[in-house]
Amino acid sequence: MLASNFNTIQNHFLLEETQKLIKLEIIDQNQ
Repeated sequence: MLASNFNTIQNHFLLEETQKLIKLEIIDQNQ
């Protein structure tokens, strides 16, 4: 149970970080 919860949290964190990087890349391309 704990392991699956940790994986979910980790995946959510990775998704957020990926989205931040994508946003930064889009901003860089627009400049």
